[in-house]
Amino acid sequence: MAGSLKPENIQEMMSALGQFISKVSEATAELQSAGKDCADNLGDDPAGAKANASLSQKIGKINEQVSEANNIVRKLQEELEDIQRRAQAANDF
Repeated sequence: MAGSLKPENIQEMMSALGQFISKVSEATAELQSAGKDCADNLGDDPAGAKANASLSQKIGKINEQVSEANNIVRKLQEELEDIQRRAQAANDF
Protein backbone atom coordinates (compact mmCIF):
# COMPACT_ATOMS: atom_id res chain seq x y z
CA MET A 1 0.00 0.00 0.00
CA ALA A 2 2.87 2.37 0.73
CA GLY A 3 3.29 5.15 -1.76
CA SER A 4 -0.04 4.63 -3.50
CA LEU A 5 -2.36 6.05 -0.87
CA LYS A 6 -2.70 9.61 0.29
CA PRO A 7 -2.94 10.19 4.04
CA GLU A 8 -6.30 11.90 3.56
CA ASN A 9 -7.69 8.85 1.78
CA ILE A 10 -6.44 6.53 4.51
CA GLN A 11 -8.07 8.72 7.16
CA GLU A 12 -11.35 8.68 5.22
CA MET A 13 -11.22 4.89 4.95
CA MET A 14 -10.51 4.57 8.66
CA SER A 15 -13.41 6.89 9.47
CA ALA A 16 -15.82 5.00 7.20
CA LEU A 17 -14.76 1.65 8.67
CA GLY A 18 -15.12 3.06 12.18
CA GLN A 19 -18.68 4.16 11.43
CA PHE A 20 -19.45 0.76 9.89
CA ILE A 21 -18.02 -1.06 12.91
CA SER A 22 -20.04 1.11 15.28
CA LYS A 23 -23.32 0.62 13.43
CA VAL A 24 -22.88 -3.13 13.01
CA SER A 25 -21.89 -3.51 16.67
CA GLU A 26 -24.99 -1.60 17.77
CA ALA A 27 -27.20 -3.71 15.52
CA THR A 28 -25.78 -7.01 16.73
CA ALA A 29 -26.20 -5.91 20.36
CA GLU A 30 -29.85 -5.11 19.62
CA LEU A 31 -30.32 -8.48 17.92
CA GLN A 32 -28.72 -10.30 20.85
CA SER A 33 -30.98 -8.46 23.29
CA ALA A 34 -34.08 -9.17 21.21
CA GLY A 35 -33.14 -12.85 21.00
CA LYS A 36 -32.73 -13.02 24.76
CA ASP A 37 -36.09 -11.30 25.31
CA CYS A 38 -37.72 -13.73 22.91
CA ALA A 39 -36.17 -16.73 24.63
CA ASP A 40 -37.24 -15.37 28.04
CA ASN A 41 -40.80 -14.85 26.82
CA LEU A 42 -41.02 -18.32 25.31
CA GLY A 43 -39.83 -19.96 28.50
CA ASP A 44 -39.11 -23.66 28.04
CA ASP A 45 -40.17 -23.78 24.40
CA PRO A 46 -37.45 -25.82 22.65
CA ALA A 47 -38.09 -24.15 19.29
CA GLY A 48 -37.47 -20.73 20.83
CA ALA A 49 -34.27 -21.90 22.49
CA LYS A 50 -33.08 -23.42 19.22
CA ALA A 51 -33.86 -20.24 17.27
CA ASN A 52 -32.07 -18.09 19.85
CA ALA A 53 -29.01 -20.37 19.76
CA SER A 54 -28.95 -20.09 15.97
CA LEU A 55 -29.27 -16.31 16.19
CA SER A 56 -26.40 -16.15 18.68
CA GLN A 57 -24.22 -18.24 16.38
CA LYS A 58 -24.92 -15.96 13.42
CA ILE A 59 -24.25 -12.86 15.53
CA GLY A 60 -20.93 -14.44 16.50
CA LYS A 61 -20.02 -14.78 12.82
CA ILE A 62 -20.91 -11.15 12.20
CA ASN A 63 -18.78 -10.13 15.19
CA GLU A 64 -15.85 -12.06 13.70
CA GLN A 65 -16.12 -9.85 10.63
CA VAL A 66 -16.31 -6.74 12.79
CA SER A 67 -13.08 -7.90 14.39
CA GLU A 68 -11.55 -8.25 10.93
CA ALA A 69 -12.68 -4.71 10.09
CA ASN A 70 -10.92 -3.55 13.28
CA ASN A 71 -7.77 -5.31 12.07
CA ILE A 72 -8.01 -3.43 8.78
CA VAL A 73 -8.33 -0.14 10.67
CA ARG A 74 -5.18 -1.01 12.66
CA LYS A 75 -3.30 -1.82 9.45
CA LEU A 76 -4.44 1.44 7.88
CA GLN A 77 -3.27 3.31 10.97
CA GLU A 78 0.13 1.62 10.68
CA GLU A 79 0.28 2.57 7.00
CA LEU A 80 -0.63 6.16 7.80
CA GLU A 81 2.07 6.34 10.47
CA ASP A 82 4.60 4.88 8.03
CA ILE A 83 3.73 7.48 5.40
CA GLN A 84 4.04 10.24 7.98
CA ARG A 85 7.44 8.92 9.17
CA ARG A 86 8.73 8.75 5.60
CA ALA A 87 7.46 12.26 4.87
CA GLN A 88 9.16 13.58 8.00
CA ALA A 89 12.40 11.80 7.08
CA ALA A 90 12.26 13.35 3.61
CA ASN A 91 11.68 16.78 5.14
CA ASP A 92 14.59 16.27 7.55
CA PHE A 93 16.86 15.32 4.67
